[in-house]
Amino acid sequence: MNYIVDFVKSEPTTALDRVLSNFPKINLNKKQLMSLIITADKINEYLQNNEIEDGIVGFREILEWVEMTDYTKNAILAAEYCIIPFSTNDEMEKKAVREIVKTNIAEELIVG
Repeated sequence: MNYIVDFVKSEPTTALDRVLSNFPKINLNKKQLMSLIITADKINEYLQNNEIEDGIVGFREILEWVEMTDYTKNAILAAEYCIIPFSTNDEMEKKAVREIVKTNIAEELIVG
């Protein structure tokens, strides 16, 4: 199974089920997890629309982002380590990805 293609093309509810199966004792609720998944979809859509092919936000990165967000209680901080570095090598494009994260993350996922 190709996790990247499978995740990118899957419905958000399918991705949510897959995330929950990897983290059955996660402290984030379904609304918070959906916020991360939908944001990842928007990042991938941005990368595809701008023909950026040197990175991707796949299932592995999503799992790491969920785990780090659960630990730090801050999805934006977690994205700096788990999502943004893998999205692209271009610094200007990383800045755009940061903006996508900041504008799409639910408020309850930002503590500090």
